Amino acid sequence: MDIDMSTLDQKMLNPSRAYTSPGHVLLDSGLTWDQKRDVLAAWRLDAERMAESSNEGMGGGEQSRLREVAIAQQQLAALVSD
Repeated sequence: MDIDMSTLDQKMLNPSRAYTSPGHVLLDSGLTWDQKRDVLAAWRLDAERMAESSNEGMGGGEQSRLREVAIAQQQLAALVSD
């Protein structure tokens, strides 16, 4: 069963399934700046948890996207401040 990724709740719950990369969150015209910030914050938390699990030897081989999320958050902050 596919998850409907059209709702903000679903995007917050699993941002990596809703978007191909953290940078694509910035391109979602259906979200406000605040919602984009919230989705990226949720993605960052997921990435931090994955990195922590990996450091403890519990990773499943997935690559952390923490750096990509941080870059997208910086880009969003720059867009909002302009």
